[in-house]
Formats: sequence, C-alpha cells, structure tokens
Amino acid sequence: MRKDFRFGGAGGQGVISLAVLLANAYGVQNNYEVAQTQSYGPAARGGACKAELVVSDRRIDYVKADELDCFVAFNKPSFDKFKGDILPGTRLFADSTFISKEDVAGCGTEKIYMFPATRYAEENFRAVCTNIVMMGFFVAKNPDISLEDAEKALREVMSPKVLEMNLQALRFGYEKGVED
Repeated sequence: MRKDFRFGGAGGQGVISLAVLLANAYGVQNNYEVAQTQSYGPAARGGACKAELVVSDRRIDYVKADELDCFVAFNKPSFDKFKGDILPGTRLFADSTFISKEDVAGCGTEKIYMFPATRYAEENFRAVCTNIVMMGFFVAKNPDISLEDAEKALREVMSPKVLEMNLQALRFGYEKGVED
C-alpha cells in the first residue's frame, strides 16, 4: 500500500503544518512509513506553498507524491497550478471559500469534496485554524485515520496555549465531515 497526498495553498494557511500533522496521525501513529516534503516561495506568508506526504506499508524509495490519492487545495492558484496532476481516482478536497464548483468541474475526478474550511475557521475560531478545520474534515473522509490519532498528533506538537482551540477546530471539521 502506498498513498500520495498533495496539499497546496498560500504561505500562512497552514499547508505544511497540515502535512506534518497528518504524517504523524496517518503514518507514525499506525506504524506506516512516511515521507513528508515541502516547498514554498521566497515570500513565505502569502506566497505559493506546497507540501506532499507519502504513506506506505513498505520502505519509501521515492518521496515525491507521484500518483495523487488525495489533493487538498486551499486556494484557487494552487488548485489551478496542480489540477493537471489530478487522476480519475484522486480525491479532491477544495476549500470552497476560494474555489468554486465551476473551478473544479471537469478536473478529472468525480471524487470532489467542497468544504469551506477558511469560512468555518473565521466564523467559529480564528483564520489560523483553517488547516485544522480541514484536517478534521479530511480525517472524517479517510477511514485509515482515526479522530483519536489526529487528536494525539495535535497534542504532541501544539502549544498548551492553543491546544484546546485546535482540538475544538479539529472536532468541528470532523463533525462536518461525518454529516456530509
């Protein structure tokens, strides 16, 4: 088993943090091999940002996400940049705060989850929780990851000052994913 994930957005949206957290929740907590890579432009906040995660039950010899199982797009520029890599079986998670149904129409997959992560984060928490709200939704749609493993990943890296808010944001996104 090998799964390739790509996360795209702008610096400051928590793209890299999300990939690192999911590497822990998905891979490490379940004793899988994981490889996480990232790239971002010179203007970290607001510039283009991409992170990739490879999870496998075998040794990983190629660390780049090659054949996408999942693509999480936080903004339209990142969606537009990487939509050519979407395969028929790719599950697309698009932040519908910035990406419309018209944008994703005909993108190459029928497995599309439109979810307004940024809007929900701004309305219920803080904008910096966008990635965690999306993480909760993503976990709800991925049976290989448990909510408990995601919570454990947060507890391992979050400052106690912001942990409770992030746990609430995770659970909020998860509940929305279960309802959907």
